[in-house]
Amino acid sequence: RPSADTSMLMLLPALFYLKSTPTGSSEVGSVLKNPLELKPAIGFGLLLALVLLLGNALRHWFGDSGVLFLAAASGITDVDAITLFLARSSADGLTGSIASIGLVVAALTNSLTKGVIAAAMGGRQTALRVTLPLVVASLGGLSAVLLWPV
Repeated sequence: RPSADTSMLMLLPALFYLKSTPTGSSEVGSVLKNPLELKPAIGFGLLLALVLLLGNALRHWFGDSGVLFLAAASGITDVDAITLFLARSSADGLTGSIASIGLVVAALTNSLTKGVIAAAMGGRQTALRVTLPLVVASLGGLSAVLLWPV
């Protein structure tokens, strides 16, 4: 349910901006990289190992609060590693409610981080077009997971 709510809250502003933007060709360059490069794979492996190690330690020392803190901290850079940790931990005794709240907290942190970066790089107009929908969607997802726990 939270992912559906969040998706709708992000999709509606995107459709509005798409309809209100004049059509035309815009040249946007993008440098594509080889997705099978070894350096990013090793980096992700190290990040995953760190999240697994910290996750187990924080869960042992601080319980659910430690897991949620790690979810918020991990969301600043990436949500993949914390997602794998939460999935693995939910099979190991972590409640579904804490796992789902952790996922939403990580996604919320990640979205807000991206929104701040977009606003800092693009100014006020970009902040309104990017950051505002991210904040609304994040708060909607958090509200949904708190109102309808697993």
